[in-house]
Amino acid sequence: MKINPDLLIEQEWACTLFPADHPELAFPGVLKHSPTSGLTLQFATPIDARYDEDYHHLHGYTSAGVAITLVGNFSTKTAGLNLRSGMAYHTSKGHPFQFAIFGHHFAADSAFIEYTFDIAGADAFFARSGSIALIPFGSEPLFRALSGSCEFSGRFTGTFNSLPPRLSDYILGNDDDAMAELQAAYTTIREKHQDFRPLIKKSAKFAFKLSIPDGADVMSAQRNCQAVADLFAILFFGPAKLSRLTATVKDEKGFPHEFDVFPWRLSEAGSLQRAADDKSYLHLPLNNLDVNFGELLSKWMQISDKFSTTLSIVQSSTTLISESEVLSRIVLNVAQLEGMAHEAGKHENQKKYQYGIDTYSSPFLSNFLKSLLRREASDLGKAISDLRNDIAHMGRPRTYLDKMSFRDKYAACLALEAVIIGYVLDQLGASKTSVEKYQKTLISMIQRKD
Repeated sequence: MKINPDLLIEQEWACTLFPADHPELAFPGVLKHSPTSGLTLQFATPIDARYDEDYHHLHGYTSAGVAITLVGNFSTKTAGLNLRSGMAYHTSKGHPFQFAIFGHHFAADSAFIEYTFDIAGADAFFARSGSIALIPFGSEPLFRALSGSCEFSGRFTGTFNSLPPRLSDYILGNDDDAMAELQAAYTTIREKHQDFRPLIKKSAKFAFKLSIPDGADVMSAQRNCQAVADLFAILFFGPAKLSRLTATVKDEKGFPHEFDVFPWRLSEAGSLQRAADDKSYLHLPLNNLDVNFGELLSKWMQISDKFSTTLSIVQSSTTLISESEVLSRIVLNVAQLEGMAHEAGKHENQKKYQYGIDTYSSPFLSNFLKSLLRREASDLGKAISDLRNDIAHMGRPRTYLDKMSFRDKYAACLALEAVIIGYVLDQLGASKTSVEKYQKTLISMIQRKD
């Protein structure tokens, strides 16, 4: 039975498990994977001192006979005790594990030279995924990116149907003579090239590959794959989640075998819902025509740690937002403006909020802020300082907050985040044209009507 590799849904498997190399200690359990609750095991074991030892991984089989490797510390020393029908058991309803691999029994520290993974929504960044005919296929990846000894690449994969000898089974035309000529030419080509087997696209999806010549364990690889998802969260201005992760092993003949990996991860339900929502190639802030994704990713892998605050905002964003969250984000955004100025040596009081706007705002965004805050461009830093003080300090006279609707507050929040994203994209080498398109798309989400 094939395992469903989808990391964005809840699943559970009845299984029999045992400490590696100790099948005589097999015990029953139910392994549960939830994107909001993590990877946990519900189990019961007999009272036996051998279960109290510290194990770093378990082996076992699902009820369908699929091999499992569970990696993480396991011992019954901290498990509950249950007494029923004269028998005593150690039990747990949710023992956590770092990750599970289905399909084979591996060592806890096994290293793999290749991983493949999917990111929800990434298809829409690279092509108009609503039309299979417009999705590009080819032998070469659509991008490559290097990070140390790691290489990232990505291409569309899919399923196909064979094109039959009679074209009219698949193709319709409004000109019978033209169709007859096409059929005759196709028949001639097939007779001349006996091994020619043309295929018709049936379905398509974008798949990423991480290659590590010296190999990497699952936890290291997951961090690298998550970094790619984080970049997409920036490009989407919304959560981007890993939806599949597989580790690849090649046999002695060089034939690859993929094994599904389920890592421990926790996400908020609302952000998962937003990550799973359909995305449009034409309506994303940026798509692959706007930027060189391989170059962006190479730079991102070097400096992504700088943007943890922005990532926490976009990766946890949901379909609904409260006023308290908007105000909190404004304060965070203003602090980041100050940090950008400090990094550039422009942290004097009169410049610490103005610098980021002057440097990373497109003319469109600057005009929007002027209209929203009713200040000239040269005075926007002072206006943002006043807004921040309105939120952060109690008992002071308020300059803006009491006069702004919720829509205005949210617009100010998005505008500040558009400035910060402009800084991020600039650090990654994106063009000013791409930055302006991104900022226009963001502001169009809540364009202020005068």
